[in-house]
Amino acid sequence: ISLTGIQFFFKILKNKYLFVIFQLTIIFSLMSNGYWMIKNHPHQYVYFNKLPGNNIQNKFDVDYYAASYKENLDYLLRVEKKDKLYVWNSSRIVMFYPLFSLSDKDRSRIVIVENKNDADYWLTNHYIDKQAYDEVFFKKYKLLNEITVDQVVINSVFKKIKQ
Repeated sequence: ISLTGIQFFFKILKNKYLFVIFQLTIIFSLMSNGYWMIKNHPHQYVYFNKLPGNNIQNKFDVDYYAASYKENLDYLLRVEKKDKLYVWNSSRIVMFYPLFSLSDKDRSRIVIVENKNDADYWLTNHYIDKQAYDEVFFKKYKLLNEITVDQVVINSVFKKIKQ
């Protein structure tokens, strides 16, 4: 369908100057999108159009595939040396899929708890996450790592502060 549209424009644009400008616009658009995808790999699926403006994370679900969990789980496994890591997930993502991306050895170290009070670590990709990350929250948890795309946080891992 897109090729049909391009052919249509080629027929309309009889003026060689307009035709060259049209081709350069297409090439620039493809190159800028390609550069953005390479720069943000492996999170290139989290594309933000400029039209909705700022605070995109408040208007749309940004990491609905939950692929960013793999990166934060790897970070947690690398940084924390405990045998068992008790983790609470506050978003609506089923943790089976992110855990399935880990090796059996690493997966056995992660324990998903049913009650957030039992967790030492808090994971979220902010997808349908009702938790308020405010001053009260940060009295109990400290930020360990964030994954961002275009300055928008798509996944966070927090550690409980020992009282």
